[in-house]
Amino acid sequence: MHTEHTISSISIPTYMSYYRFLIIINALAITFSLGATKKNPYQEYIDTYSEMAIEQQRAHGIPASITLAQGLLESRAGQSSLATLGNNHFGIKCHSEWKGDTLLRNDDAANECFRSYSSAAESFDDHSRFLLRKRYAPLFKNDVTDYAAWAKGLKACGYATDPNYATRLITIIERYALYLFDTESGRRAEEEFHPRHVACHTSCAPQSRTPLRHRLSRRHLLLDSQRTRHQKIPSA
Repeated sequence: MHTEHTISSISIPTYMSYYRFLIIINALAITFSLGATKKNPYQEYIDTYSEMAIEQQRAHGIPASITLAQGLLESRAGQSSLATLGNNHFGIKCHSEWKGDTLLRNDDAANECFRSYSSAAESFDDHSRFLLRKRYAPLFKNDVTDYAAWAKGLKACGYATDPNYATRLITIIERYALYLFDTESGRRAEEEFHPRHVACHTSCAPQSRTPLRHRLSRRHLLLDSQRTRHQKIPSA
């Protein structure tokens, strides 16, 4: 005979355990949901500083993609101590001409002197002035859209001691489609897919369009994973 169970037939301790179980499951669901929507720190950095990089390109002819890639690499997407404590996004050391604030950090040697700025904007400005020195003059012979030549040129001119510096910059640029910021057409395409300013006179529905840069980034990551899988397959 089928017996119908109701909540009244469950003992109080059992019911309370079941209630606590539901609370835990609900809390876990919220946690996973928040984790899923949390922004990638690299994407967040790009969204925050892309306009600064574009301004520097327009003023000085340095590709926005190169400026962003260097900022991402040198500052660990804005999370390094140089960036958080001194607004130094490009790892620029003091050198003899620097008269501003400083920070001491271990790098190629112990307690090296790094420049400290009052804002990220000041750091971006100084980075451009730093590259306008005679030492980096060969860079400006490259087309502003040739990010690979700029990346290799930075290494050749001695910006960093890392032997893989150019490769790392190129990887970041291609992975996050930063080359879109180097041309007006690329910026327009990015803006059409991801409008930053929308006029709302009544109520706005959430934007469902994914930024073009994010789509290209996901495509690049997919190609990366496919290449990795093929490389792991042993040859016959």
